[in-house]
Amino acid sequence: SFMVGYFTINSMIKQGFVSWEWLLTQEATEERDYIRHLRFENPVVVKINGHKHRGIILKPEDEVATRRI
Repeated sequence: SFMVGYFTINSMIKQGFVSWEWLLTQEATEERDYIRHLRFENPVVVKINGHKHRGIILKPEDEVATRRI
C-alpha cells in the first residue's frame, strides 16, 4: 500500500459499515458520473490502526472521544 491508509468494506460478510443515507443527504460541491465531492465545515476524523487492520471515519459532528481502535 506504499504506506497509504485505505479502507475496504466487505458487505458480503457484514464487515464494516458506510452510512450511505447520511452521505447522500450531504450537499455536494461537485458531482460527476462516478464521483460525488463533499466538503464539510468541520473536518472528518480518520483513525487507522494498520497493525490491527481497524479504522474509523467519524462524521464532523461525531468529534467526541472514542475508544481506542
